[in-house]
Amino acid sequence: MTHLPAPQGDEAAAQIIADLDDMYAAFMTADWDRFNVHVDPTVTAWETHLPDMILSQAGLDEYRASRPAPQKLASFGAHDHLIDTWGDTSVARYLLSGVSDTVPAVARQSRVTEVFRWDGSRWRIVHRHSERLSGAVAPL
Repeated sequence: MTHLPAPQGDEAAAQIIADLDDMYAAFMTADWDRFNVHVDPTVTAWETHLPDMILSQAGLDEYRASRPAPQKLASFGAHDHLIDTWGDTSVARYLLSGVSDTVPAVARQSRVTEVFRWDGSRWRIVHRHSERLSGAVAPL
């Protein structure tokens, strides 16, 4: 495998936004293999609804296997991105919004910070911090 230098500036931001769009599209179809392409095996994650930090991609997979299926959503995605890159590290801050597939619809929004590391061919999430802002949709 060729080790490419990490993209910087607008190029890095565009790649990360595209990766987030793909990751959340994979979430909508519960395609965890596709979702996990974007996550480093050593990822750590804080989620509002969980008391403890998730400590690896394997821990994330265990969490998914132990919870009820996520609520069906009519829409789900990241917006209002702010992305900075320094060498092979990037930080993305954004709002994550979802709307349930119920009547009446329930909206939920979280603010998310993710740290990405360039692995030589793509950006991968190495840390995530998500804090729910509003709504009553079941945990993702």
